[in-house]
Amino acid sequence: MISQQLIRGTPHKVPELPEMPAEVLALGAKMLKVAVAFDNLRMKSATNDEAVLRLRYRSEFDRELVDALVDMKYEESKMELRKVPISTLTVGMILQQDVRNHNGVLVVAKGRKSRALCSSGSGISPWRG
Repeated sequence: MISQQLIRGTPHKVPELPEMPAEVLALGAKMLKVAVAFDNLRMKSATNDEAVLRLRYRSEFDRELVDALVDMKYEESKMELRKVPISTLTVGMILQQDVRNHNGVLVVAKGRKSRALCSSGSGISPWRG
């Protein structure tokens, strides 16, 4: 996604740069906001065209920046969204949904990277690791 492309282009040691005008910084912030919103929609299984269409109807985004996404060349995501039983979770997976036990108690919040689970007779117990 866009965030993966940005990370590859980010230098490890940030060079010293001259002071930037406020307008340039504001434009950069707006671009980042659109990119993050676009990625979030893509992670929710929207196609590129659907994501752009949805962003066009949201007033907090600059229309020109959203329209620029139409001409962008996209790389395939290295992430894969899958629905799996708890028993098949492996270490390192990033959870798209909350994991709750049979009583509805939150075990792990979405967005967290999975670690080792241990199960007990009463359902899933807290994560170890």
